[in-house]
Amino acid sequence: MTSFCVVKGFESDGLAKVISRSGNVCTVQYFDSPRGAGQIKREATIGAISPKKLGRNSRVYVYSPSEDLWRVGRVLEDDGEGILVRLAHKQDVYLEYEHVFVRWKRGIDDPSDFLGCQITETPQYAEARSRFLESYISQRGAAKGISSLLSSAVELEPHQIDVVGRVLNDPSQRYLLADEVGLGKTIEAGIIIRQAVLDDPANHRVAIVVPVALVAQWRRELLARFGLQAFLDISVFVVAQEEDDHLVEALDGATLIVVDEAHHMAAANADESVLRLYELIRQAALRASRLLLLSATPILRNEDGFLRMLHLLEPAVYRLDERESFRTKIEHRQSLAETVAMLEPSHALFLDGLLDDLLAKLPNDIRLSDLATDLRAQLVGDPDESDPGLVDALRNLRAHVSETYRLNRRILRNRRRQVSGLTPERKGLESWVVGGSSIRALESAIEAWRIAANASLSKSSDAKQLSSMHRFYEGLVDGVLEDLNFARQSCIRRRDKLCKTGNAAEAIFEDELQYLDDILAVCDDREWMDLRLVALAENLRRLPASVKAIVFCSSKQVADEVSEHLRRENLRALRHQSGYEGDDHLNLDQDPDWRRFMASDAIGVLVCDRDAEEGINLQGGNKVIVHFDLPLQPNRVEQRIGRVDRYGSGMPVRSYALVDVASKLQSKWVETLREGWRVFDRSLSSLQYVVEAESSNLRESLLLEGVEAISELLGRLRGPNGIVNSELKLIDQQDALDELTAMREDEVEALLDCDSEWNSIRDAMHYWIKETLLFSVIPEETKKQLVEVPSRFQYCPPERGGQATLIPLSGFLDQFLGAIDYEAPGGTSSRPRSYPHAAHRGTAVKGGIRPLRYGDEFVEAIKSFSDSDDRGRSFAMWRQIHTGLPGRRLQMFFRFGFLIEARIDEAEHILTQEKTVPTSVADRAVLRRRGDALFQPFTFKVWVDEEGDMPSPEFTDMYLDVPYAKNGADNYIDKNIESSHFDALRASRPDLFDNWSQRCSRVRDHAFEIAKNSPLLFDRKRLALETAKDEDRGRYAQLATRINALTGSESRAEQARLTLEQHLNDALYAGIATPTIKVDVAGVIFLSSEPVSVIEHA
Repeated sequence: MTSFCVVKGFESDGLAKVISRSGNVCTVQYFDSPRGAGQIKREATIGAISPKKLGRNSRVYVYSPSEDLWRVGRVLEDDGEGILVRLAHKQDVYLEYEHVFVRWKRGIDDPSDFLGCQITETPQYAEARSRFLESYISQRGAAKGISSLLSSAVELEPHQIDVVGRVLNDPSQRYLLADEVGLGKTIEAGIIIRQAVLDDPANHRVAIVVPVALVAQWRRELLARFGLQAFLDISVFVVAQEEDDHLVEALDGATLIVVDEAHHMAAANADESVLRLYELIRQAALRASRLLLLSATPILRNEDGFLRMLHLLEPAVYRLDERESFRTKIEHRQSLAETVAMLEPSHALFLDGLLDDLLAKLPNDIRLSDLATDLRAQLVGDPDESDPGLVDALRNLRAHVSETYRLNRRILRNRRRQVSGLTPERKGLESWVVGGSSIRALESAIEAWRIAANASLSKSSDAKQLSSMHRFYEGLVDGVLEDLNFARQSCIRRRDKLCKTGNAAEAIFEDELQYLDDILAVCDDREWMDLRLVALAENLRRLPASVKAIVFCSSKQVADEVSEHLRRENLRALRHQSGYEGDDHLNLDQDPDWRRFMASDAIGVLVCDRDAEEGINLQGGNKVIVHFDLPLQPNRVEQRIGRVDRYGSGMPVRSYALVDVASKLQSKWVETLREGWRVFDRSLSSLQYVVEAESSNLRESLLLEGVEAISELLGRLRGPNGIVNSELKLIDQQDALDELTAMREDEVEALLDCDSEWNSIRDAMHYWIKETLLFSVIPEETKKQLVEVPSRFQYCPPERGGQATLIPLSGFLDQFLGAIDYEAPGGTSSRPRSYPHAAHRGTAVKGGIRPLRYGDEFVEAIKSFSDSDDRGRSFAMWRQIHTGLPGRRLQMFFRFGFLIEARIDEAEHILTQEKTVPTSVADRAVLRRRGDALFQPFTFKVWVDEEGDMPSPEFTDMYLDVPYAKNGADNYIDKNIESSHFDALRASRPDLFDNWSQRCSRVRDHAFEIAKNSPLLFDRKRLALETAKDEDRGRYAQLATRINALTGSESRAEQARLTLEQHLNDALYAGIATPTIKVDVAGVIFLSSEPVSVIEHA
């Protein structure tokens, strides 16, 4: 009856053994440890049991009742009746299943049990594994438990770390990521998405809803930066907002929903399809435990849209029928916003008055009063605006106001002014003049039509005809600005329509056909194109060879012709093609054109049409934007420049535009973009609603006023009191209340320092993975100039000769899912390879490969295996000291390595009570991160002698804490203690070994007390608790003040949040005061001045 099996629903526990059956129910037994209580029994139905044979090389434990001893071996063959096992010294034995045991996959709680049963391995395993664990725990502590942070192929930016930490440490992960355009909201969301996958690999479902133009970009980011190859299209879905059927399917059962460009979906005045999308997201968001909305749009002029986004986050607090009260709330914030915006070091002379005004507006804010007092102390003596004390005092006060009076604490906004060096500057516009065309005659003919059309307005009140006139004239203007062929075709269509029998009445004014003929007579679109192509090529040649150019055209046809011409001119041009093709999305095996442009020095020009104005990232390096045309839509010009002006450093962005010297329309529009909107000097992203409103007004007035309408717009826009500056001032004041305070460098210093030690990280990883577990490391072929050559880990099976990886193939394939690249060159089913890795972050980011870090799937699989396998957990060795060892008798010392971390069981109980359901895997991950953030986990080593006393530090340093040296070192040589040595020791020193198991337990308990009462642990606990309680007092004060300023459902929601935070933090304080202390490694060293042969021959 006895056989090995896997039980359905408990696959993660690994192999069990069927030991009995009663009817349809079997009793299965899991093997945990060789100690008496190490057998765990469970009942399961026959249908839930799947028989399994043990794979070759599987590690097994064999118990000999006659000797009362355990032996360790590996499987040579499982024939279904029994198992052929190879023990030490190549002793092969055939055993029935009942005598063979395999550890389940849960971690080893106490390796002292294995040491007590004399199940040990070479000390090299323990040394290598300890170095691996120390590096792993150091990274985990520095990252505050956010495993996706270090394991994503991204640069570590403080403002993004802050956002990610706020989201991932909140049990309710429902946030609006509102960083300004170009600061990397996609990076923040990607890290959070990756963490959702890592937190619960088996039960997550992520739906990422994006505009159709961004589908390809998102998919590539998830693969190249966030390593989600094993999950994309399986449990992580990127779907276009326009695809209803795919949306419904992806949202069904989603645990995390991410909506990019969420303001589009939340627009209150949108068409029916967008309203249907919003309702679909709203219903799904009610069921999903986590929700991320991404939008950089300001609150000002978008109050209804913002309310609809906040409703998705907190539907009970932000009701859709309370639009007027929400608008009123925004208006009331303006006065406070104006004061806060003035709190800058440059206004030091006026700060006293500003503080009086602020305290008058917020009289009940005690914390604000204290901070104001601190700031006033810094104002004594007329300090310089760069004075550190003044800067810090202002920073603390603004941080308090922002955290307390932010519109909603779930809005996370960083602004460019806070984050320097991550986005390039804009360097203005230079016109490339196009001469010699008949554009002046064309504009005169168009103007003649416009004047005649306006003269007829008083004679016609037909709304349909009036609308037709507006559309036609706008089309002519668009044609002059973008593509003259479009203007020509518009004229032809209107002329043909008027000439058709029965349509004569369509003519709005007398002789309109003649006016149209006059336009067509001078509309030479071929000449227009040829002259522009010549000017473009000539000016591109004048650019330095180091500069890459992106040429934007409004139409595909123009872009095709431009690309072909530049290729004929040998200007190294490449035509960009859209990366989204219906249901296929994109070919992931082929780099898109823009990536080839970015990577290859052989390509100097990328020619794009309108499709490329969204969805591609071209930042970094020395690039210029060339506008082959300038559409009458400033937001499109902004989008073009935004392809380069975004997250990722680069040279200042210079723009060029082709301008017909004789065109009044083109010249005035260029002047409006340059001096009115100033789009070539700064981003328009925060002005998009003003831009849309003014653009609509412009189009309405074009027919009546012609080019003068553009001149009037320019007059309204520019100047210190113009629309643009006034709007920016209002937006800046509102944003000042909502922006996150920039993190100080010291807040991320530990993380950056840890990550920069990439050589040490690589050495620790390779010592365990390559040199000890015997994976091969295969260098990756690459043409890129990288600091480190990326490499893959390859599994080596026992059948192929040479050294075999110390993990059975079956176990490897099960445990390393998500870490294996099944399409890796050179990999096979029996010799699979991992994805490529690099320990150097810059190499990983540049190459789009996986950082060798805590959180990486391969590293996590190694960690999981290392926790459940006894190799590296217990060791025994004989160390012969050649000279100087005090005393001649055999001395015995035990080493215990402890892992110390915050205890989270009480916090878990609190969260369960709050949610009224058991905490999930993802919930526990949140609490573990919070524990790590407050009290960084660490490893602690304790040496004790056979009585449980600590040796002196000098003795430890000289004889114990030195590297394992099987080939000898300066004054010692080491020998691994094998089962035969234990046999000899038991025979020669029964006083030591008759109660060996109890001795191991006793000295472990002594070591535990030493670790528990160590000054290092005491200091760490004290500092962690002092820091946490101090920070929490400030947060509680902010929340309490905020609650007092709120009413109704908002106040109740914030009060519930404050109560939960207090209870969770109290539980975590208790978990720091009495942390978890677990034995991770247990070993013994026999110190002697004699060689081990004295017992071998005893």
